[in-house]
Amino acid sequence: MPLTQEAVNKYIAGGGGCCPFCGANSIEGGHIEIEGNCAYQEVSCLACDATWTDSYHLAAVIDTAGDGTVWDDTGQR
Repeated sequence: MPLTQEAVNKYIAGGGGCCPFCGANSIEGGHIEIEGNCAYQEVSCLACDATWTDSYHLAAVIDTAGDGTVWDDTGQR
């Protein structure tokens, strides 16, 4: 099954919990590679054997040395 924009939107909105190709929730992620402010993870579906790469972008910083405050580009949240 080919990947569509609608399937990608649903995959991202759902937090990446199911295969964007077939919809199965039997997916596995490989190791995460970090490059600058992005991270990449190869993912595969055990149901349909599709493979793809998830792309993660830096969105916030958590003050783990302090009070755990989460900061993003709009300020404290």
